[in-house]
Amino acid sequence: RWSSFGGTEIEWSGENAATPGSTVRLDLLDSSLSASISDLPSVSVDDYSSWQHLMEAIPKADDKDFAKNFLSYFVATEVIEKLLEKGFPSTLHRAHYLPGDRAGLLRHREAVFSNLVRNASTVAPQPAVRATPSLPGIAADFLEEVGWIGSKGVSGDYTDLSEEMEKNLLDGVVEVNRQGGFPEFLYRADAPGSKEIPLTRTSSMVSGLAPLVLHLRSLVQSGDVLVIEEAEAHVHPEKQTEIARQLAGMVRAGIRVVITTHSEWMVEQLGNLTQLSNLPEDRRKGIEEAELALDPKEIGVWLFRSNPQQGGATVEEVTLDTESGLFPVDYGKIARDLYNQGAAIFHRTQALEE
Repeated sequence: RWSSFGGTEIEWSGENAATPGSTVRLDLLDSSLSASISDLPSVSVDDYSSWQHLMEAIPKADDKDFAKNFLSYFVATEVIEKLLEKGFPSTLHRAHYLPGDRAGLLRHREAVFSNLVRNASTVAPQPAVRATPSLPGIAADFLEEVGWIGSKGVSGDYTDLSEEMEKNLLDGVVEVNRQGGFPEFLYRADAPGSKEIPLTRTSSMVSGLAPLVLHLRSLVQSGDVLVIEEAEAHVHPEKQTEIARQLAGMVRAGIRVVITTHSEWMVEQLGNLTQLSNLPEDRRKGIEEAELALDPKEIGVWLFRSNPQQGGATVEEVTLDTESGLFPVDYGKIARDLYNQGAAIFHRTQALEE
């Protein structure tokens, strides 16, 4: 997402972008954001020549500052598109991003948009100090996409998966009412005499998982990428393991799933499902959800480990431990530390009693 073309710079190290192994550096100066990408997949000489021609035109322009910003922005966008096309083809699939604050955004979508429309439609002059309301790009994309849910001609391929989530996680159904213009999202518990209630009156678990149910039913199609931040938020550990099983079912159904998680329970469940694939088909009989077994090639786990020396975090790929059947992340150390602390307190308490 490019917020503007102001303050964009681009440079290559190496002969040119068409040289294998060259490095491209992109800078968004106004946003203090920079990135370097090495070992580029080589682009065509024609592409590089056209980019170089544009960059060489900057000193000849009447407004050199504008030309530098605009042409650098244009070339940077072209380079990124080529990189995605050649080096990261999986990113070209349609993607759906469910941010970590999706529950609040979904609950208050109508209020947010009503406020924006009201401010945009004000006729009377406003004080210069009045701030223009804005939303982060991810939140705006999410709200825009949610606005299509329930529209005629808009549907997803995974109604069966959404119904399974409602049954096994929500103990009820999520419904959409579009009679008032804005889609209104309702929840009805799976119990005799239950009535529909707005999502604003449901638990955080229901309102946090409802967007996933709605996306599967109304928006996600085969081959799409589904990105979910903190899928386990506000969910009991027993239900967290069920979420992991549901995610495995999505992979089995042809969805490309990317999640962030702090849940030990989800990681362990995914480890079990991966370990399950080592068993021959005839040895899986009687094991719950055996059909959800994940081939090790279908799943990747990365640990973001704090790096005090350099600042930020170091990203490490974690492989499945074949002996334990788990992805070894750092949760075990926390459990040991808590146990040792509790044991020390217990022994001192015993000593006082003696």
